[in-house]
Amino acid sequence: MASGVSQADGNVVHAEEEQMEVEEGESDSSSSDDSGSDDGGNEEAITALEGQVSANPFQYDLHVQLIKLLRKEGELDRLRQARERMHQLFPMNEDLWLEWLKDEIGVSSEDRRENIMSLFERAANDYMSVPIWLEYVQYSIGSLGDADGMTKIRNVYERAITAVGLHLTKGAAIWEAYREFENVILQTIQPSLGATVTPEKQEEISLQTEKITSLFKRQLSVPLIDMENTFQEFEQWLSDPVPDHISQAYKKALAKLEKRKPYEDDLLVAAPPRYQEYQSYIEYEKSEGDPTRIQCIYERALQENCLVTDLWKQYSKYIDGQLKISRVSLKVHERAVRNCPWNVGLWQDYLLALERYEQPHEQIKEVFEKAMNSGLSQGTEYFQLWQSYIDYLRRRIDWKSDHEEELDEFRKTMRRAIDYLAEYFGSEADPTCSLQQYWARIEAGHCDNKQLARELWEEIMSGHAKEAQMWLENYNFERAFGDIKHSRKVLIKAVQSSSDWPESVCEALLTLEREEGTLEQYEAAVSRVESQMNRVNERRVKAAEKEAEFSKQKQEKAEQRKQVKAEKKAFKKEEIKPVKRKVEDLDTSTKERHDPQKDKDGFKVPTLPPGMPTKAVADEPPEKKQKVETTELKPGQVLHDPSKDDRTVFVKNLSYELTEDRIREIFTKCGDIVEIRMVSNFKNKFKGYCYIEFNDEFSVKKALELDRQPVDGRPMYVDPSVDKSKVSSSQQFKWSTNMEKNKLFVSGLPRTINKQQLQEFFGKHGTIKDIRIVTYRSGTPKGLAYVEYQDEAEAAKAVLATDGSQMGDFKISVAISNPPARKPKKGTTLEEDLLELPRGPRGPGFGPRGKGRTQLAFMPRAISKPPLPSKTGRQGTGDKQDSTVSSTGSSNSSSSSSSSTTKKMSNADFANLFK
Repeated sequence: MASGVSQADGNVVHAEEEQMEVEEGESDSSSSDDSGSDDGGNEEAITALEGQVSANPFQYDLHVQLIKLLRKEGELDRLRQARERMHQLFPMNEDLWLEWLKDEIGVSSEDRRENIMSLFERAANDYMSVPIWLEYVQYSIGSLGDADGMTKIRNVYERAITAVGLHLTKGAAIWEAYREFENVILQTIQPSLGATVTPEKQEEISLQTEKITSLFKRQLSVPLIDMENTFQEFEQWLSDPVPDHISQAYKKALAKLEKRKPYEDDLLVAAPPRYQEYQSYIEYEKSEGDPTRIQCIYERALQENCLVTDLWKQYSKYIDGQLKISRVSLKVHERAVRNCPWNVGLWQDYLLALERYEQPHEQIKEVFEKAMNSGLSQGTEYFQLWQSYIDYLRRRIDWKSDHEEELDEFRKTMRRAIDYLAEYFGSEADPTCSLQQYWARIEAGHCDNKQLARELWEEIMSGHAKEAQMWLENYNFERAFGDIKHSRKVLIKAVQSSSDWPESVCEALLTLEREEGTLEQYEAAVSRVESQMNRVNERRVKAAEKEAEFSKQKQEKAEQRKQVKAEKKAFKKEEIKPVKRKVEDLDTSTKERHDPQKDKDGFKVPTLPPGMPTKAVADEPPEKKQKVETTELKPGQVLHDPSKDDRTVFVKNLSYELTEDRIREIFTKCGDIVEIRMVSNFKNKFKGYCYIEFNDEFSVKKALELDRQPVDGRPMYVDPSVDKSKVSSSQQFKWSTNMEKNKLFVSGLPRTINKQQLQEFFGKHGTIKDIRIVTYRSGTPKGLAYVEYQDEAEAAKAVLATDGSQMGDFKISVAISNPPARKPKKGTTLEEDLLELPRGPRGPGFGPRGKGRTQLAFMPRAISKPPLPSKTGRQGTGDKQDSTVSSTGSSNSSSSSSSSTTKKMSNADFANLFK
């Protein structure tokens, strides 16, 4: 959804429409049949667009397309309706307004002059536009014949000077138009040649001359482009020398112009929307402290950056804090929500401004209803909007006087808000039921209606009966507004119902009875707590046993899968193993007697190194040794105890130099620490993650709030301690692979880069929220980084400004962060596993640790591997692949080489190769 387009977009639309008009002119000579068919097609497109606009009224582009088609067809009534419908939802840019005004002026009559003037007023209120004001003052001259026409015209000119007369580059046009109008009036009252000038006529001429002189003085005191020419024109206008006070004012304005020229030059060379350049200009004007010039530069910036919510917030904050004029402030707030209706913060500021300037209740209510229908995207945003309006209704109640009507509206709004959030967002928008708690405190504290307050708390606890923290909130409410009796009832229910942190409510009950109860009540509480904790501990033990059994079963299944996989692999190896055949013509006993170094199949037995057993290798491969389960831990390994998971957190992404004392210092504020189990490698060096066991579960909740908190320059991740084997991979932490439109991925950086240098380089293009430099395990930067901005608009501008730029001797690449989804590695075929060399990062022959020390081939060089059939069923065509025996082999080997691909070798043939 968009609520406006830039100046460039408007120019494109205008150019397209001019091209459309040219094409229409060229097509005038076409046949009537063709024209009829075109009209029918456009009518269908118009009807379709009208339906889409009705279904999706907040789609800005649909409105623009519909207006373009209707304007082409000349459907003035439907065009007027389409424009009105669009303007009710969105402000319109300069080009759209100029087209609308041009169309209305072309068909208007004298009786519609007031309507056209009203249309000009609406156009001037959307954005600061010099062309629109020029058209406005030119059109207003048409009312010169009215009784008060001159007054109306001068009033429009004066308002134009106030609105755009300070525009440094374009404002001179409106001053010149004003002086030209007054010059024309002066010419009309000049006496004809030779006529007698009466005193009344001379006074009228003098007054008109003074008006023009006054306009010169006012213009020369304002810094404007080409003001030197204006000063020369003023010198020619005066018959006397320019007075000193006017010269001094002109010189001061000229000095102001020189100071602002660098900022104007930056705007001139930069590409739209020039947000950063405008920000620098605004900061300079704020340092000068002229409110009118500050307001002018804000208006210029918003004309090109109408969708940047931060700019609207800055502008409205300045207006509310410095000018404090209700008419000006409320107008800015209204325009802000019209341009950016999706931002809940702008709506909240608007409601506060309406209340601050004491606007009628019906107007505030109307603005709130508009905000509810503005298309907010998240439940939390609607919750914030409801909360702001409810706060206003609460402040509206005067508790010292008759307030039944206001209180009734407050209650109805509260109920409406609670039902609305529950119906559309469930518990997502208000997970802690803060609105019900707020309402209950108002009823109990201001209205003394404890019955309704307790009903609200019953409503809250119906959905949070297992949460100890909510029970404690209910108990604190009763201690503040109720009595001991109801406080005791709440804690008794809490002991029986809470399951996430029962120790806390048990302790609260015992504390209450120690401070307020009798001996019998205290002993009853002790008995109730002990029996409940016994049941809780039994459940925990059963849950731990169940988890352990589940873990054991999962481990057994994993071992079974591993064993089956090993058996399949061995079976496949056995399938491709060549079949051994005995040498039929060889007398084994004789061969053994003459050559004791050969086995029973006639193969030579290799000489073994000293110290190795001389026992012959068995025919069958030995069975693999079975892994023996042991409880002995490897160095740095931490034994997982499932019974402690509810009191333990898992902390990762820590610096390898972090010590246990430093970790304890960070987490000691969360609660009592029982143990810190730091995971280290075989060299007893910290691996960057650890387990922290607390004394209770409440400390775990506090520790989880520290998730992603920076520690020594790295974001620390705090998760509940769980058995990793029981958590699916999808539930484990992974960096986001979705597009992050407000985050940039920067590559090609120098390895010596640091956060401060990145902040200085990218901070010029927007407000940076976070910077993360990607490093190796050793901490050395990889030349990659992520730069996160406050909003998407700043990130988009930063990409355009920095991609391909130089940082020292390095050319960096900048793009919107859009990590690709990681895919599993492709598996290899059995033939590739058996016959190919190991594949590492550097190619075949290199394993994960580099090239192996031994590169000896354990097959004779005289034998080559037979070619395997490829995936397409074809055999290799290379000469080396087809030959099975080298050219240096014996005659037997050479004779068998030609038939090796079609005839299998016998054991005797194979044995002869070793002779």
